[in-house]
Amino acid sequence: MSANIVEYKCIKEALEWLNTKLYQAVLHSQELYSGQAINDPYQGLYIHPLEIELLLSHGLSNPLIYASKDNLEEELKTLYFFSYLNKLLSLSHREISLVLIALAPEIDLTYEKLYAYLQNDITRKRPTLDFALNLLCTSPEEKQSLYSSFNNKGILQEWHILELSPPSHQSNAPFLAYEMRLSQSFLNWLLGGNIIGNHLKSFVSFTETVDSLTYLPVEEKLKQSLLNLLQKEQIINLYFYQSHGYGQEILAGAIANHTGQNLLSVNLHKLLLCGGDIESIGQRIFLICRLYNALLYLDGLDELLSPEGIRSYHLLFSHLKTYQGRVIISGKKFWNPPTGSTGWVAFPCSLPDARLRLSYWREKLATVDHRLSSEELETLADRFQLTHEQIDRAVHTARNQTLCQGNDDPITLETLFVAARS
Repeated sequence: MSANIVEYKCIKEALEWLNTKLYQAVLHSQELYSGQAINDPYQGLYIHPLEIELLLSHGLSNPLIYASKDNLEEELKTLYFFSYLNKLLSLSHREISLVLIALAPEIDLTYEKLYAYLQNDITRKRPTLDFALNLLCTSPEEKQSLYSSFNNKGILQEWHILELSPPSHQSNAPFLAYEMRLSQSFLNWLLGGNIIGNHLKSFVSFTETVDSLTYLPVEEKLKQSLLNLLQKEQIINLYFYQSHGYGQEILAGAIANHTGQNLLSVNLHKLLLCGGDIESIGQRIFLICRLYNALLYLDGLDELLSPEGIRSYHLLFSHLKTYQGRVIISGKKFWNPPTGSTGWVAFPCSLPDARLRLSYWREKLATVDHRLSSEELETLADRFQLTHEQIDRAVHTARNQTLCQGNDDPITLETLFVAARS
């Protein structure tokens, strides 16, 4: 599996930029609180009367500790951390700044002291939404704009990159007092850890993709149809169904290999058994696919079509409508997407298992002269993972080779081996 993990030196470079902004904010804060309040040894533990006067004179909606924003966009363009996340996830520079503010205490606990100082409260060691707005915005209008993106569950929350929660000691805190934390999945990705985590590992996994779609033993008509669909600019989602045989995941892996992607496999039966929040789980899975450039493969749709899974089925597809990556789903029966779900193409397909291949070999060899034993037929079926069409072609080739040798001898195992390899 390949993934472009953000190197620590790039994170360190971004943190140095944040340090500069925090230093400017400290200077601004000291200037703002100069006088009796700043010399009070109990500052942050109680509210000083001078602080009330200061807040009223400053303007209650104005940012209190903003850092200098001169040429902010130009500064951030030079930082790889910002340009990389902007390109990978289409995050704005302001959104990436929020990610960085939440990331800092996960790398160095010194930031907890800085945040507590700047928030004028020793119990607030984690950055709150209000703190981030004050640090990044220079006007009430900017604050309101950024606040609205959170209140409407913007991309950082929707994709489970950033999580907001009330302080532990104040469950009914106003939204501005909510603390910002990076989701564990996103944090693990940034720092090179296991992004899937314990909450997903029972039904989510990366699957190794080693097969080439060009040489995969599937019917030529199916192969060509898939290649044509993959060349289209519009993303077409695929549904593979078959009641016997195997190979839907192998085929999905070959498609991922063809498109230069990783393959993230989700077992829908196990997902249903875990009883988790399908909305939250789905968004975490989508985030993993975005971060690792992974094709999403959902195995076992039939489980979600049962009475026990139908609610999860509708929730899943309501979120798939907004997902911009390619999705492949497998099941046993033909399936029509729910109303409003467009861009799906269904294919009846699988790779024949050894039992079916043995049946195909017997069927085709029954039309020609041969002396192969049951054990030799089983060897053919086990050795070559061929489709019905390819077995037909191999028998035809072996028969022609025998005739070209100028005799009517029965087809031999060696001749079939040569034909099957070709």
